[in-house]
Amino acid sequence: MKKEKDRALEQDIKYNRLTAFKLFAMTSSMVISVDELAPFGKTGPTALFYLLIAGLVWFIPITRMSGEMASIDGWEKGGIFTWVKGSLGDETGWTAMFYQWIHITVGMDTMMYVIIGALSITLGTPWFNTTPLVRFALMMIILWGVTAIQVIGVKKLVELLNGVSF
Repeated sequence: MKKEKDRALEQDIKYNRLTAFKLFAMTSSMVISVDELAPFGKTGPTALFYLLIAGLVWFIPITRMSGEMASIDGWEKGGIFTWVKGSLGDETGWTAMFYQWIHITVGMDTMMYVIIGALSITLGTPWFNTTPLVRFALMMIILWGVTAIQVIGVKKLVELLNGVSF
């Protein structure tokens, strides 16, 4: 029994380890989002130049700073509030957390509208995007679908879907 718990703990630690890719994904998600992809794609080959500049000037330093903050004793839990509070004080920590919450609250709705609009065009169903009730229902499906995936966990979701045959 103890060996099973130790093995489960090792797997949990391995699964929750903060890798360079995970740090990059967290920091880049602050800047790159679905609603910015279409205008960004119109720039053509110059987009590669801007991606390279963004990587050198923004993503690499932010990723290194996030990794450093996550490795400080007592700062590994709590996220942005703990990091900013530990660096700049309680009030600034609360302000950073509030702005992150506002960004997610407003930004998620905007991204869902873009996703629904893209689905509407791709599937040739304009009523997805023009009927408010359908658009709201699709937003709820996206929101609760993503929430369910986070609560269930990707590994368990894959196990469930492997057991289901279509």
